[in-house]
Amino acid sequence: MYNHIYIAFHLLTLVAVFLLAIMAARFKPSRSQMGCVLFFGILFALLGGYGFELTAKSVDVYKVAVQIEIFTLCALAIILMRLVSDYCNRKIPTWIYIAQSIISTVTIVLAFTMDSHELYLKHVTGEWSGNTWNSLHETGMWLYAQYIDFFILLIYCVFTALRHWKEESDAARKRIALLLIAITLTALMVSVGGAASRFGVGIYAFFALPAALCVFSSFKRFNTFNSVQTTIDNIVNYSSEGLIVLSREGDVLFANKKAEEMAPFICNAPSGKELLEQVTIKELLENHMGYINQDSDTYEVRVDEIVEYGVLQAYQIRIIDMTEMYSYMDKLSLMTEKANAANEAKSSFLANMSHEIRTPLNAIIGMDEMIIREAKNERVIKYARDIQSAGNTLLAIINDILDLSKIESGKLEIVPVKYDFGSVLNDVVNMTNRKAKVKGLYLNLEVDPELPYMLIGDEIRVRQVMLNIINNSIKYTQHGGIVVSVRFKRREEPRQLELIIAVKDTGIGIKKEDMGKLFKTFQRLDMVKNRNIEGTGLGLTITKQLATMMDGSVEAESEYGVGSTFTLHLMQGIEDETPIGDFTERLNISQSKMGVYTPKLVAPEAKILVVDDNDVNLQVITGLLMYTEIQIDVASSGKEGIENIKKKKYDIIFLDQMMPEMDGIETLETIKNEHLADDVPVIVLTADAVVGAKERYLSHGFNDYLSKPVEGDKLEQMIRDYLPADRVLSEEEAEEYRRKRETEKAEQEEPAEAPEESIVVIDSSPETLKKHKDRLKKHYAGTYVKDMEKAKLYLQKHGADYVLMPAALAFEEAAGGTETSREMKE
Repeated sequence: MYNHIYIAFHLLTLVAVFLLAIMAARFKPSRSQMGCVLFFGILFALLGGYGFELTAKSVDVYKVAVQIEIFTLCALAIILMRLVSDYCNRKIPTWIYIAQSIISTVTIVLAFTMDSHELYLKHVTGEWSGNTWNSLHETGMWLYAQYIDFFILLIYCVFTALRHWKEESDAARKRIALLLIAITLTALMVSVGGAASRFGVGIYAFFALPAALCVFSSFKRFNTFNSVQTTIDNIVNYSSEGLIVLSREGDVLFANKKAEEMAPFICNAPSGKELLEQVTIKELLENHMGYINQDSDTYEVRVDEIVEYGVLQAYQIRIIDMTEMYSYMDKLSLMTEKANAANEAKSSFLANMSHEIRTPLNAIIGMDEMIIREAKNERVIKYARDIQSAGNTLLAIINDILDLSKIESGKLEIVPVKYDFGSVLNDVVNMTNRKAKVKGLYLNLEVDPELPYMLIGDEIRVRQVMLNIINNSIKYTQHGGIVVSVRFKRREEPRQLELIIAVKDTGIGIKKEDMGKLFKTFQRLDMVKNRNIEGTGLGLTITKQLATMMDGSVEAESEYGVGSTFTLHLMQGIEDETPIGDFTERLNISQSKMGVYTPKLVAPEAKILVVDDNDVNLQVITGLLMYTEIQIDVASSGKEGIENIKKKKYDIIFLDQMMPEMDGIETLETIKNEHLADDVPVIVLTADAVVGAKERYLSHGFNDYLSKPVEGDKLEQMIRDYLPADRVLSEEEAEEYRRKRETEKAEQEEPAEAPEESIVVIDSSPETLKKHKDRLKKHYAGTYVKDMEKAKLYLQKHGADYVLMPAALAFEEAAGGTETSREMKE
């Protein structure tokens, strides 16, 4: 039936398919690639079975060859369907798998039982024609059904591949084209070739060899069935970013699916030349970055040049959808605005509360300081000291809240300066020792004599953290006392040291379960036992944060009921290596002077102006500066202050901020714009002490900032810093000036001649008594009393030339008729 040339070609095809299968297997294929190798194996078996059919010498051999051929055809149908689904990333419906499996099973069963029925082949016989065996048979119904099944399978595979080809890029379509050819040839081989063989025409080999070559080419050259390559292709093609490869001539070499959606004006450009002439493309290629808008979407475009051997070959364009991010940024911006508004509201509230509390507190602390300075009665001084302690406690609470606000907003800064650490210790002990003594506690200080006395750091914050720790120990200690130990360690860096301050107390201690809450904001421990102890729970929190900001730390050890030890580690620079020496002697000298007020300066020629709308504040400032002998003018408004400046030259101007009509900033602007005091330092005097207040006022042109409540020492020191040196008297000059003033005052108070007549004045009003005293003191030796009983007691012992009383009181006494009344009438 078949000549030897066709048989030889068939055998050659068989060998070729076998070799392709071996070559494919050497690539260590993945699961999908194993399907490809299996395709070659089944194709080899199919061709082998057909080869047996060609060379059969008997009917039995012929039937076995047909059975092998049918079995491999059924397997080939399943493998072909699997290859298409793997490559095209399409899941085959389960019903198709089930239907194909049933058809294949029935086909195999019918093929292997063809002797007992005529559904597959009928009347199979054979005869010799010369040296060639010819098989004779008729086609059964099921064989036609199998051909129809393969034809439907061909349509499904081609349709699936075409759908995938339509979605892919141009580069990927080449691989799909090879796959389509392989599918078509294989299906034709089965459908057409099988049918043709029944009429004595053998075309299996003509279809099988090209199909095998196409599959192998896709497998090896394009990695068609490589799962890694397929994954990469899917990532590129289905990425959320658009990707375009543009030749230097402007032709689109590659564009993934996303790019076609995002930038159709690039992907669908008529020609590369026209594309490169577009303004948008020119700017993108020149700047390597830009933005494009498509409908309501915004895309970020990034361009990279692909260069080989120093020559530009192409452009890689990445398009990123920024719409969602910009929407998120808009929402974030709105949330930020709300947060800023809330923060500003909080700052405004703190500023108002600070001002409202500090303004009366300024009067309380300021007037109290004047009482302490002038009072002679020890009991009165004690009361004044108690008021001072309570006022300072309230001020400390306000400052803690403001400090916490600064730390949370990141606006609190550490400002390193050179400072005398001994002076800081002095201040700390003097400010805490009285509190300890009032509670009957001892406060001992142990200082390493080798500690350098002049350091570099934030003096204010070092003093603050020490005060917080020591005051905390005093607060929670009822018996015994506190020991403050100060030592240091040198660091590896030159002129640097670690300052170690340990504060050990014999207080109530801290429970182990409460140690974790120790440095948390607004935490008060053991509230049942400590309910009567003042404080907000902020001191230790602020101490820890300040220590951290100074590259240090704070540690706590405690035994409940025995006591606690707090240890501060602060990193400081060394300005002067001179040791601090015996600090106890310096401390004793300092404490011996405690309670004796001495002004920091005496400057009778200095002239300052204080502008404040609050009369009490003006009294506080003038009272605190009484002993400095400075000439002080006051003004109750910005307008009045400007009038004073126009009339007189001042050395320093203190300007309150919160004033009606013209506030401090507006007043300062007027002074500067009219050049009324160009060379005069203007210091803002304000109760505004919130975050950034000082910096804000300095930015408006103030020379310095003084917050209320005004401390006398700070006020005097600030005046001394800004006064010209020739205005301040030396210690000797100041002492001579004081003696001279006291002499003049004594001479003014000494009466030239004592009045000869005496008078008793009676009136219930202190103001009226004062008026009478001012009017009569030069003419009469007077006694001024509030009621009749005191007047009678005085008259019984001393007598008087005259008695002055209200008319109503005189009539009442006249009607009384007592002996004393008669004496008074006389």
